[in-house]
Amino acid sequence: MKYRAKVSFAGKISMYKGEIRSLKADIANPLLECGYLEKLTTENKAGKKNESKRTNS
Repeated sequence: MKYRAKVSFAGKISMYKGEIRSLKADIANPLLECGYLEKLTTENKAGKKNESKRTNS
């Protein structure tokens, strides 16, 4: 599962605010409980566009 860091923290793993990383549940659950992480769902990613192609010719 992918998670986004709400704040910067260090410990068993270290992440900076806004970083997205795949984590195992046993590592992520304590950080979720204290509010350091948020789970990413498909809804969170829906706003991104593929800007690698030109639309005007």
